[in-house]
Amino acid sequence: MSMNLESVRIDNPAVGKRTYNLRYVAGVAFVASAGGFLFGYDLVIIAGALPFLKRDFVLSPAMAGWATSSAILGAIIGPLLGLFFSESAITDYEEAKVSGANGRYATFFNEMLDQGISLAPSAYEAIFTSLSHTDSDLNRTIEAAGKAAAVVARTQG
Repeated sequence: MSMNLESVRIDNPAVGKRTYNLRYVAGVAFVASAGGFLFGYDLVIIAGALPFLKRDFVLSPAMAGWATSSAILGAIIGPLLGLFFSESAITDYEEAKVSGANGRYATFFNEMLDQGISLAPSAYEAIFTSLSHTDSDLNRTIEAAGKAAAVVARTQG
């Protein structure tokens, strides 16, 4: 049995006659299933780490639930955050490559590291979020980011 992946016409009384691009639908389904697999992988890692977190940090059941929820939330939000230095918005992979190669992120990363703030070493990596940082930690990070951005502006325009 063979199937044309280019398009299929469906006559559905609820929505009328429509043509669907099956290649696109199959691609979306693949990405969604791969995302589900990877998210499941994150959950397995969290579940494997939980007994050690409970033991080492003497977590109550409520705190263990909070830690687990925070890790899951970080797994959802973290991949959505990234940092690129560019004169315009990054809208595709080609623009991301150009921005990643301009050296600005490397300068920013090293300046932040010199101030004790550890970021992902590449602009292509996700920023991992955490609910464990205090207001003082966040203020120190913001201050360090301002200083690092000033160095980037001064040395790389």
